[in-house]
Amino acid sequence: MTKTLLSTGIHDRLGDWLDDPVGGPLLRACLLPEGGEASQLDMVRGLTLRRLVEAAGDTFTRAMAEDLVRQVLGIELGDDDFAAPAPAGAQTPALIARHPHLARVAFEDVAIDGPSGPVPARWYRSSGAGTTALVWIHGGGFVGGDLDTPEAHWVSLELAARGIPVLSADYRKVPQGGTYPVPSDDVLAAWRWSLERFVPEGGRLFLGGASAGAALAAALAVRLRDGAGASPAGLVLAYPIVHPTLPPASGEGVDWYVGFTPDSVQSMNRAFAGSDEVMADPHAFAGIADVAGMPPTLIVNSENDSLRASGELFAEQLHASAVPVDLELELGTFHGHLSDPASAAAQASIRRIADWIGL
Repeated sequence: MTKTLLSTGIHDRLGDWLDDPVGGPLLRACLLPEGGEASQLDMVRGLTLRRLVEAAGDTFTRAMAEDLVRQVLGIELGDDDFAAPAPAGAQTPALIARHPHLARVAFEDVAIDGPSGPVPARWYRSSGAGTTALVWIHGGGFVGGDLDTPEAHWVSLELAARGIPVLSADYRKVPQGGTYPVPSDDVLAAWRWSLERFVPEGGRLFLGGASAGAALAAALAVRLRDGAGASPAGLVLAYPIVHPTLPPASGEGVDWYVGFTPDSVQSMNRAFAGSDEVMADPHAFAGIADVAGMPPTLIVNSENDSLRASGELFAEQLHASAVPVDLELELGTFHGHLSDPASAAAQASIRRIADWIGL
């Protein structure tokens, strides 16, 4: 596969971009390691930058995005990169063509009442659905992502096809004023809606998410334990960042994905928190909470991912508090590997999640 190399002096050429409160954290997250795979470049272009422009509106303009992509990735964006959003679930036929078993899944969009307004969500189910269900939250650095990203849509289709109904919930992002507690309250509204409507009598409801969505899910589990509602039967966290600052890397000889540095993680989390006080709030960041009494947890980390340190430390914290925890490492992957439906590693993670929920 073709390698994509970036200049070692790229930071010197970015100037004010790295200081931009909205674009800076995402820009750092988008930077590829030297020798990064071309498929990772495609993911950054197709899933992050395009959605950022769509989500951030006037705060992050088309001209800013074009300049960013030109400087960082050496790509000239065209009109197709700024096309109107596709209809909900528009990529489903292509996914079914590649994965025919997904054809048995039905889904519908719903709007859930939340304290800040309607919360977009999508309900997935198949004819063989059982009594175990999942509320799933996509990632996106608290600034991007939506119900149509593969990390939301494809993951939900795959799990529903395996008999696990899924409510995939969106949430308000930082560019739209979505600082804590607004995104957490959106996810809480989706959780309460699911408790009332989604689970048959005697069923079990799990909570989970990926990356920033995993951070929201884990922190909500702390809120639920502390009285906000019924706790989930289990917690599923894919490549989570649950600490306000990035813990030190625990592995040796690992080709860490350098796109997430301690500074970029702190900037991203500070933008989500909205204040220094919230950076110390365990209801915003589960990694600084007393985790005793948390639900059983599955953590699936990407191998080449600096955020892996947060997932590993959180697993240690849960284990020390006698919380059942399974820590899995998907070899050969970069952060966000659930966004690649064609990847064997992504399929393996889906099987891990489905098998764990089915226990």
